[in-house]
Amino acid sequence: MMFQYHLTISGLLLRIESPRKLTLPHCFHPFLVSNEEGKTPDIVLDISFGDGYFDDCCWGTAMSGNVCFREDGLIQRYCWKGSEYIYRAEKECGRDHVPCRIFIPESFADTFCRNGNLLNYLALERMMLPFDRVFLHASAVIYDGRAYLFSAPSGGGKSTHAALWKQCGGAELINGDKALIAVRENGCSAYGSPVAGSSEIYQNLGAPLAAIIFLKKGKENHAEILHGHKGYLSIYSELVKCPWDKNYNCRLLELAERIVQEIPLLSFECTPTPEAFEYILGFLKRKEI
Repeated sequence: MMFQYHLTISGLLLRIESPRKLTLPHCFHPFLVSNEEGKTPDIVLDISFGDGYFDDCCWGTAMSGNVCFREDGLIQRYCWKGSEYIYRAEKECGRDHVPCRIFIPESFADTFCRNGNLLNYLALERMMLPFDRVFLHASAVIYDGRAYLFSAPSGGGKSTHAALWKQCGGAELINGDKALIAVRENGCSAYGSPVAGSSEIYQNLGAPLAAIIFLKKGKENHAEILHGHKGYLSIYSELVKCPWDKNYNCRLLELAERIVQEIPLLSFECTPTPEAFEYILGFLKRKEI
């Protein structure tokens, strides 16, 4: 018997297959769908249980000792205990994407199925990139039918500013830590994702992306539009990267450039007060954003 779990994330259908029943993380629940019509999934994640996988890999030549590039794709390993590993296998990131596979050692099988801690091994950012979707360190809201992203380093006020938009403007919070951006020919859209850090804000909602606002803590409220190189560096610094995969990062650079061309980027030095919401909303209206 094969257990199947279907999730819709940023408009893509992801199917997780496992020979054992899984306890899915709570953050996955808003994204679960029934797929009664039997639609073909965009992404398939196959989970297998057993021992002895990939013993022939030459890990000594793999970058950082934990990634092995082979002709048929790449394999990552995560140490479970001693010489036992969890493996994640996929074809190299690109348009010819094939199902991802996770191999769980028998000693970890019961724990893995019970604790629902799948996010450590899914690498959703790698699954999404072939479909021109990228994760940005940002909180996300939908206001007046459009999405706004607030990006900053950890502790930089992302959640606080998003909460102000809800409190003062009735905006809907859709993600508290890592929002998804879908890059399209006619613009970009932003979506909530199951990856939300400690915020526990993850809604299966999306909307056309109006602006990305990079926050800085300040004593006064002041915003400016970021152009060219400044905008490019600001967004690339907050995208979820893969330091050991050149192909992944090259594609990420291309998509970052398209986002800069399509979406207004703002730098906003602000206070954690309702006045900050009023200021930035007025700024956006004056600039017709």
